[in-house]
Parts: sequence; C-alpha cells; structure tokens
Amino acid sequence: MKNSKLVFISAGEASGDARAAELITEALKINPDLKFFGLGGPLMKSVGVEILTDLTKFAHVGFGDVLKNYFTYRRIFYGAL
Repeated sequence: MKNSKLVFISAGEASGDARAAELITEALKINPDLKFFGLGGPLMKSVGVEILTDLTKFAHVGFGDVLKNYFTYRRIFYGAL
C-alpha cells in the first residue's frame, strides 16, 4: 500500500452517513489505496472507514440543541484529534 492517501471525512447524521458511504465506495473504485477515517456512523464503518466517534448518535436539529450539547461536541472534537 505504498503511496496510500489518508482522508478524513465527517458526517453528523444518518443521511450524511449514507451519502458519505456512497462517496467512499465510489472513491475506492477509482483509487483502492485510499484510507478513510473520521466521524460518522454504521454505514461509513461498513465500507471500511475507521470511525473515531459515531456522530449519528449525537445528531441534533437547530442551533439551540447544538448549543445545549456544546460540551459534548467539544469533547468529541478534541478527543478525535
């Protein structure tokens, strides 16, 4: 796996997880040496992404919900890096 490229990808809810999994599947057809890691869900994991945190468990709608969960997201962000 010489010259493999490491790609970070993030999806914060179920539909993003599904679209990212589709994108990764197609990208791997073009370049099978790509390695993916990031924040996502079970569909991304099923196509080979190393999931640092399953963000689909923390999906929130609206600024208020995000603000209420600021410290959770902050811990995820700093723990994932």
